[in-house]
Amino acid sequence: MITARELNIEKLPDQAKVWVNLALKYTHGYGAVAVPVNEMDGRGNPILWAHDIPIKAKGDLAVTHGAIFYGALTRDRVYVRTSEKEFDFPQGQANAEAVYEGKGGIALSGFWRKLVVAHEADGLRLFISGRSLGDAPRALSRPRDRCDALLRHRQLPGAKKPEFC
Repeated sequence: MITARELNIEKLPDQAKVWVNLALKYTHGYGAVAVPVNEMDGRGNPILWAHDIPIKAKGDLAVTHGAIFYGALTRDRVYVRTSEKEFDFPQGQANAEAVYEGKGGIALSGFWRKLVVAHEADGLRLFISGRSLGDAPRALSRPRDRCDALLRHRQLPGAKKPEFC
């Protein structure tokens, strides 16, 4: 069984719930836990094949990059590859930081594209935050958001949406 460690921004302190943090800094969860369902130790605890932050893996199981950008709980739009380093995980007195290396999301390659995305989601904050969008910024609109938008037009009032999204 494998499970991802997603970031729950609801657990951030209220003073940390500002746009820069929610849209640019806390962009992803980090880590995974893998356990075989048919093994346990002498006390009945699961044998962990992958665990901890940063991830420690057993044997041939290798996890080279532990960032979780798309998940079941992740719904908010974020902007990656900006001048703001993205939080990876706590590391002693400092934090490990990263830059998104994936290919997903909407490339914010020009003024008009930035303007359309800003109009759709975050208004002028995208332009007036004081943070540079960098050389190759991307807006990640999470899959559940897209699925919700598609299903909104094909749902009967009061009907539950399918969980496969």
